[in-house]
Amino acid sequence: MKAKDILKAAFFMLLPLSLFLLLLYPYSLINQAVIVDWLGCGCPKVSGEGEMIHDYFSANDFTRAFWGFIAVCATALAVIPARRFLKGRALWQTLYIVALGVLSLFIAAAFTQSMMWN
Repeated sequence: MKAKDILKAAFFMLLPLSLFLLLLYPYSLINQAVIVDWLGCGCPKVSGEGEMIHDYFSANDFTRAFWGFIAVCATALAVIPARRFLKGRALWQTLYIVALGVLSLFIAAAFTQSMMWN
């Protein structure tokens, strides 16, 4: 394989992770401007009787679900370059997809943690 072909394959195999980079800034803006006002910040809420309400769906939960969904999408998109560049190598295809899925989950967890409202 030529160096050019290796670089091309590496680029396309990492491309599904670009979803995170493409959506980070727009989601941050939407989160601050709309989602927090809509769902609440995730801060402890107090009922009329003075008791804390713990179980309510907040912007933190929405953020966790959103980045989890993006991780699933990135993993699903990894099938395309796996079939193209790892054709006929089922074990390598599986390992690549699993590795990209795990990496996607770590990125999703990091993004979620960085956007948590206290």
